[in-house]
Amino acid sequence: MLDFRNISVHYGHQDVLTGVTFRVNKGDRVGIVGPNGSGKSTLFKIILGELSTDSGELVVEQNPRIGWTRQNPAPDTPGQTLLDYSLKGIPGLSEMEAELTELETDLTDPVKLKRYGELQTKFEHLGGYDIETRVKIALGGLGFTTEDFQKPFMSFSGGWRM
Repeated sequence: MLDFRNISVHYGHQDVLTGVTFRVNKGDRVGIVGPNGSGKSTLFKIILGELSTDSGELVVEQNPRIGWTRQNPAPDTPGQTLLDYSLKGIPGLSEMEAELTELETDLTDPVKLKRYGELQTKFEHLGGYDIETRVKIALGGLGFTTEDFQKPFMSFSGGWRM
């Protein structure tokens, strides 16, 4: 849960956010839209702890799961595809998947087998096995075609990358 309570942020004499109050409950999926300069990036900086508010408070549930991408993103590798870049926006899943793959090489070790079972349960609970399908659906909803999924992320204009 994210609970914004009367949040205000000013840059010099510029009011960016004034008295912002809203709540995002567990399980909600939220998109923030608005004109340039309306405070969208500022909201995310507050959520990520990169910026303090001038007044008000943000109450955050412990260990929230938040997927996001920076306004001016850069891929990990120059040829990274749109789909790969989008999958990286799901915190922790790619690391879990890599660890599962590594553990699969020696499931005769009881300690590794136990860890594998625990990790697999967590991965499944977080939607790891169907995440690629869900990301493809979301990308399609944003106007990308299935052919776009394998194109280099950096081949898209700045507006599409946002």
